[in-house]
Amino acid sequence: MLKTKQKKRRHFLYHVFAWVAYSIYYYAVNRLANEDITPSDAAVSVPFYALVCYAVYHILSRYFARGKYFWGITHLLAFYIAFGLLAHTFVYKIGPQLGVQFYSDDVDYSHQEFIQTIVLLLSNYSMFAIAYFFMRRDVEKANKLRIEAERRLEEVEARLAIEKEKQRYEYVALTGQVSPHLQVNLLNRWIVLLKDSFSDLAAEIDKAYQIIQYYMRAHTMDGAHTVTLKQEVKQLEFYIELFNISGSAKKYIVFEKDTRLAGYSIPPTTLMTFFENATKHGVVSNPDKPIQMKIRTDAQGVTFTCTNSVSNKVPFVSHGVGLANLKRRLTLKYGNSYQLKYGKTGDAFTVTLFIKS
Repeated sequence: MLKTKQKKRRHFLYHVFAWVAYSIYYYAVNRLANEDITPSDAAVSVPFYALVCYAVYHILSRYFARGKYFWGITHLLAFYIAFGLLAHTFVYKIGPQLGVQFYSDDVDYSHQEFIQTIVLLLSNYSMFAIAYFFMRRDVEKANKLRIEAERRLEEVEARLAIEKEKQRYEYVALTGQVSPHLQVNLLNRWIVLLKDSFSDLAAEIDKAYQIIQYYMRAHTMDGAHTVTLKQEVKQLEFYIELFNISGSAKKYIVFEKDTRLAGYSIPPTTLMTFFENATKHGVVSNPDKPIQMKIRTDAQGVTFTCTNSVSNKVPFVSHGVGLANLKRRLTLKYGNSYQLKYGKTGDAFTVTLFIKS
């Protein structure tokens, strides 16, 4: 708003300066042919010329620019007639009373000469108005084209920036898979070496191998959007088994699930994310407060809950990223057809996920 006001004020001052300069020019040129002309004569005459220019320009902009030619011609004729009457009144009645003389007393009044003078004046300054009208129109068109070109350039730059950012994330994602690929290759090698002599150990390594592969497939751009609930539960059970055998301390984990899991799907690693969060920030060594996970299915959908007690001496710092990222994935997939709630009550942290069928 402030810039618009400043622009209008600057535009007004340009016009004022232009007419002041024209008044000086008008006086100087007419002084060469008529020594009796005074600066006051020029100061009185030029505003009438400006009136013609701005009136004609306004009519052109109001009617001709919008294709209303009949009304434009009608208003032009009406203005010319009104201006002629005004000029006649001012030249022969008001001007002399103000001490401004536009004609010589030695010359008899002639309607024909007056009309010729008015027509010439209107023609000249109407041409100025027409020229200014077309110049402004061309400038406005050029400005619109410039603004449109700048807008398109900004859109192209924004798309390029998005593409560049996408490529950067893709590069980071690909580099992030170097380590998982190395892990699965090593695990696969160990399975081959140990399966004959240490079959139990090879079986556990095979579970870890499958979990890592599952994570890799789930986090690729062309990976499946969902997996069956049975697949997710199977990987979660592998994960729980591996977690139980790690370390010397006993873990207490309760996992309850309905027998009917067929017909339901879920984004991969969803339940595993909840379990990771619970084992990272919760207490797993208290038999009175085990990690409790439940899956319930019915006609409305599938509900998963995970509850863990929270210790004040958790070795990991919570960044709030895991659940936030998962919530975003669920929103992109299901929109409003899911509910995810999580929070702390006392020393227990509970996550509840419901996905509508």
